[in-house]
Amino acid sequence: MALYDCEYDLHNFFVKSLDDEGTFELADSQDSGFKANVVEQKSRQNMVNQAIAMLNPDDAEIITLFYKNEQSLEEISQILGLEVNTAKVRLHRARGRLKEKMEKYFAEEVRNL
Repeated sequence: MALYDCEYDLHNFFVKSLDDEGTFELADSQDSGFKANVVEQKSRQNMVNQAIAMLNPDDAEIITLFYKNEQSLEEISQILGLEVNTAKVRLHRARGRLKEKMEKYFAEEVRNL
């Protein structure tokens, strides 16, 4: 369940990526409840980005291609010159290592997600 939540949050962070200035300008124009939510979302996004930076380059690359660049497994396999099943396995393993990094370095924040 926690891995699914982490994957769901990862997807949302990358898909709904916002620039810093635009996010905070939008937050300032809204009520404080929305403002706190946007700030919390940016904090989560920064936490995920830091955890990705701690991964080995191959893991970071496949996570970034899948979540940030929204590439399909077929597209990733072509980009990396891999079989589709190999890309799928690497993505699965990279997610696991990302989860481990987040639990190790951001234990308190992960519990609050």
